[in-house]
Amino acid sequence: MRSFALKLLADYHQFYIQDEAADGDLSDSWDDAATARLLAIAPDTIGIGTVRNAEVPVTIETTSRNRLPISPPGIRSSKQL
Repeated sequence: MRSFALKLLADYHQFYIQDEAADGDLSDSWDDAATARLLAIAPDTIGIGTVRNAEVPVTIETTSRNRLPISPPGIRSSKQL
């Protein structure tokens, strides 16, 4: 497992995780439930909400195991198409 400790700017109280080539759009994903849980998901993109509009500490851990793309019900990853 690899681990990356970062400090990211959480502009507008959020930051995104996505592949460079992804064109995920979270504009319709930040509904009341997503805002309450500070997590929005769209195809190929994850939005993390924060309580600060500033730099935030973030740790990302990766594994070497292949896993299926994660998408909420009703949303399909482009890799599943």
